[in-house]
Amino acid sequence: MNCPKTARIQEKNSQDLIKSLKKVCHAELASLNEVILTHLEQRIPQIAEVAKHLILAGGKRLRPLLALACYRALDCTPNNETSFKMVELAASIEFIHNATLLHDDVVDDSPTRRGRPTANALWGNKPSILVGDFLFAKAFELMLGANEKRVLPILAKVCQTITEGEVFQLAYLKTFDLDDTILLRIIGSKTASLFAASCEIGAALLGESEETQKGLHHFGYNLGVTFQIIDDLLDYIGDTVSLGKKVGDDLREGKVTLPLHIAYQKSHDGDKRLLEDIIKRSGSNTSDFDTVISILHKSGAVEESYTRAWHYANEAVKGLSPLKNSSIKNILENLGASFIVRDN
Repeated sequence: MNCPKTARIQEKNSQDLIKSLKKVCHAELASLNEVILTHLEQRIPQIAEVAKHLILAGGKRLRPLLALACYRALDCTPNNETSFKMVELAASIEFIHNATLLHDDVVDDSPTRRGRPTANALWGNKPSILVGDFLFAKAFELMLGANEKRVLPILAKVCQTITEGEVFQLAYLKTFDLDDTILLRIIGSKTASLFAASCEIGAALLGESEETQKGLHHFGYNLGVTFQIIDDLLDYIGDTVSLGKKVGDDLREGKVTLPLHIAYQKSHDGDKRLLEDIIKRSGSNTSDFDTVISILHKSGAVEESYTRAWHYANEAVKGLSPLKNSSIKNILENLGASFIVRDN
């Protein structure tokens, strides 16, 4: 892979960097786990059962970790009350994320998530949707508190944006009649918006300057785009063990993600017709999937996807400029690059 040279981004394994962030935020993460477990204990057993099945399934908790890390990177000396409020906000981010996953799995009829059967596969669609709604409600309960006038609009808006992205994507299933603007709007709404909110809420809670809050939003948004481009690419060239889900899910669901769109744009008419036929029947067999992978490589779409991801990784770093130099800032600066080189 030919990666653009940059003095500020180094290739490091994402798992190592995430471990480093977890070490720095160890105390906050311990409190986060306690808050999550406390709020999952419910009078109705099935709510707790369905919610715990997903939330405690071994996800990286990347979004709440980013929230806590950006908060720590502000080099502040907050009181204990503010620190605990930040932990509650990080928990609300995790509940929002998992609520969207429960709903996504129903919409996509997904059989597995994080290497395990999905909630809808085990309990059905209705409980999955209702427990997702419950997690959204829990998230808003946790948002209340210190400086809520600055924090609440951010998290309320992101819930709306994620839903808009899901509905917007439905209009473009099984078709190549879309462009980069549409694809980036979907990525921005479904993924990058929650990354951005996660990274900026600490600044909002602490009453930091508008420049700092906007910078962290910029960092999170572009980091989220980087993450999603690579995630979409790995759905074709990754493996089931590493991803925790079956490869080829996007094709089976009729989703034209950025790598497939690039392949279509760069292909000759014969391969374009092949891709059109395959996406219409949603890549229903192994032969279809193998054909698409071949076209992805032949067209240069794999390399182009990496190049696009590098652009957003470099762009993300610019958002950290208002922060003072620190070990946390250094880790955050390298995180986008690590997503690109993770287990490829």
